[in-house]
Amino acid sequence: MDALRSVAFAVAIVTGLLAVAWPYLPFASVQDGGCPLGYGSGGGGGLPSPHDLRSALQPKGSSSSSSSSLVLYTNVTVWRGDAAGTHGEAFLVDAATGRFAFVGDRPGAAAAAAAQTQQQPVEVDLQGAHVIPGLIDAHLHLIYGGLSLSRLDLSSATSKEQFVAAVAAAVAGVQPGQWLLGGSWDESRWGGQMPSADWIDAGEEFTAKVQNVQATGDVPTWLLRHDSHMALANSAALRLAGITAATADPAGGAILRGPDGEPTGLLTDAAMQLVADHIPPLSVAQRRAALEAAAQHALSRGITMVHDMGRIAFMDGEEAAWDDLEQVLVPAANEGRLPLRVYSFVPLPTWRRMAERVRHVGRAHPGGMLLWGGVKEFADGSLGSRTALFHEPYADAPSTSGTRTIDAARLRELVAVHAIGDRAVDEVLHLFAELAANTSSSSGVGGGSSSSSGRDGGSSSGGSSGSSSDERGSSQIPARPGGKPPHRIEHVQHISGPGTAQQLAAAGVAVTPNPLHLLADAGILEARLGRERAGAGRSYALRTLLDAGVMAALASDWPVVPLEPLSGGVQLGGLG
Repeated sequence: MDALRSVAFAVAIVTGLLAVAWPYLPFASVQDGGCPLGYGSGGGGGLPSPHDLRSALQPKGSSSSSSSSLVLYTNVTVWRGDAAGTHGEAFLVDAATGRFAFVGDRPGAAAAAAAQTQQQPVEVDLQGAHVIPGLIDAHLHLIYGGLSLSRLDLSSATSKEQFVAAVAAAVAGVQPGQWLLGGSWDESRWGGQMPSADWIDAGEEFTAKVQNVQATGDVPTWLLRHDSHMALANSAALRLAGITAATADPAGGAILRGPDGEPTGLLTDAAMQLVADHIPPLSVAQRRAALEAAAQHALSRGITMVHDMGRIAFMDGEEAAWDDLEQVLVPAANEGRLPLRVYSFVPLPTWRRMAERVRHVGRAHPGGMLLWGGVKEFADGSLGSRTALFHEPYADAPSTSGTRTIDAARLRELVAVHAIGDRAVDEVLHLFAELAANTSSSSGVGGGSSSSSGRDGGSSSGGSSGSSSDERGSSQIPARPGGKPPHRIEHVQHISGPGTAQQLAAAGVAVTPNPLHLLADAGILEARLGRERAGAGRSYALRTLLDAGVMAALASDWPVVPLEPLSGGVQLGGLG
């Protein structure tokens, strides 16, 4: 575990240094040491409302009718978020708009206030508090996360009995015709045995474990593993989906089967859509409520901008992310109800539609709170589900080395590709390196260059980064040299070695590691991969990536792991 401790310690250190970026403060330009991907460098706008911190810091007796809207906060250490690591000792906020007016020393704040109003600003003593800018989460699933807040949560189940009891209790509240939805289970918490449909069906085993409760029976039940690359369906859900022993595995996924060839109820990656297609679709109202819940949850954790990878295509279909963009995010931005900045991604098969959108309306909403233009695809699955793609077989399952979920040649149109296993990372990197070397390639949607066809046919043509702005400042997505936003590899959880890190840096490929995944994988890492591949420089190799000069922006992947950007780093530091 020494290597694991070293990795955890390194991750804990850099978490606090890299995950923070300025939340569009109007008085300061973003320095080269800002968000490594460059996003969040423009635009203005007030703090979201409602905003817990803003209300908590409201001085006693103050109100909107106060003679001065300026509030001076003193006795505080403010990390400015610049490359030099400078700090301030006071800051000035316009309470009417929620915008920062000054950060620096106290005399400077007083002078800035005097220059803006003849009234004395209200002063608030923060009693030595430490203040940092808002955080940017570079990879999460916003509406999916909001939905998870009100669904069955099995993350605390540490035994089969607890799992079964939690499901039984939740079934009692399901209305006729509805599904029981939830998940976040992790088999490593109860010894590694995978759940199966007969755990929760109305069989003898169920009633023997849980007395006087209702089994799932005819209630279709769909429970996601915490990584969202595997799910458990009960027999009712399997029947609705028409899944039997004769059902073939789809490309890019698997139906897990018992010794008799019958489905166990577990499905991975692309096979999950066989069941998910039968779940009643969410209404617009439900998705808007999920957005609001997710946004407030993020704000309560200090997160003021997110890169939203959308609902997952192999569960909700390729149109889900588009539906959410057009029916939920854009209306929220139009009505001024988007309380944090969102950069929205859609799946690869819809890239041509995104190219048209960018060509006609640019990449950003005029209000400055919503950006679009990114497209994303999966190159493999996850470590926990044994579907992350490796060069060598799994140590605890020698018959498999993972799952390739898409033909790598189709990834040329992308800016963001999910790749967790070392082979998946190498294959995506190889394509991106080719594109970086091909100076004649046209700029693709979301920044990916293209010289080949995607599933929509033809080659992409998105042009250079477009922008739309208002009086609060630019919302332009920044470009890498050559006018193209960087290609991205999401997660990069396992690499072949230092050479991979050096090639990522040379190709100008950005990565979005997820440090808190280490907490979820700590108990299975060495068993899955063996000591060498699980060790420092191969798994969660953030230090190796940074030393090689790779652009990195940290992310949670919520709801795969909790949305805890600060306390999560503390947990990682204490791992051992």
